[in-house]
Amino acid sequence: MNQNLTRAGFVTLNLGFLTILSIVSGCSEEMPGTRFPLANVQGKVVRDGKPLTNGWVEYVPVDGGKGVFRSGPIELDGMYQMTGLGPGLHVVRVVVPRDKSIFPFDQFFSPIRRTLTSDSVQTYDINLNEESKTPR
Repeated sequence: MNQNLTRAGFVTLNLGFLTILSIVSGCSEEMPGTRFPLANVQGKVVRDGKPLTNGWVEYVPVDGGKGVFRSGPIELDGMYQMTGLGPGLHVVRVVVPRDKSIFPFDQFFSPIRRTLTSDSVQTYDINLNEESKTPR
């Protein structure tokens, strides 16, 4: 094998690794220069008394809520979890691809709101039937 090709492949591999490392490490800080306690969230998503078995849950800080957008998959038992959420008010969206019956929870104007505190782990179950009765 040509030694120059091997060296070029090695350099390319290292540059790719460094690029990925810099992107991932840049995501570790919530907002540059700003520190606040982070929380972990877990819960269960149900509709019609049964666990939702696919899709994901998104938490988006609004109205002074701190941190950045976070999402986590919904497992087969309806459970979801995510880490690194900032304190304050968040809009919660439930997204299930190709399922129009989930409206209005997959829209930016979802009626679901949760106020997160600096507690390390918080449990927020989501009952889509009950949440749909919440006024916007």
